[in-house]
Amino acid sequence: MLPAMSTLEKRQYQRYPALDGVIVALNPKAEILGQMIDIGLGGLSFRYIDTDVETPPSKDLLILLNKPRFYLENLPYRAVTDYELPNEFIFSAVSVRRMGVEFGNLTSAQRTQLEDFILYCSIINSSVKRKLDAAGKSREMIRQL
Repeated sequence: MLPAMSTLEKRQYQRYPALDGVIVALNPKAEILGQMIDIGLGGLSFRYIDTDVETPPSKDLLILLNKPRFYLENLPYRAVTDYELPNEFIFSAVSVRRMGVEFGNLTSAQRTQLEDFILYCSIINSSVKRKLDAAGKSREMIRQL
């Protein structure tokens, strides 16, 4: 019998599901590049294809979203978890991993951008999406909701 998993939440900040197409890159050369799973003020998680990179990535993280255009760079972070995900295809040689990171000390501008991005994600992933075409609205209009 396996030991019971702890249901105690250790995170200080709530996590919100990411939008489809949000890319996370560990700078400066995107040694690790993947798709965001969730995000909160304290950190984020993403999945990526394991490329057996020998050199450790830098301590700066980049978040990219194409529509609407969003670019947040040089976020300090610390890797908290990094583990292999179960392979969905029996004959696949591709190894997919999930990394969880904790943000370091953010500047006030970075924190504001991060808050705007999280707010945008939470609105788009909620029932408000049916009432609002957020891609055509400004951030200020979204913040007023």
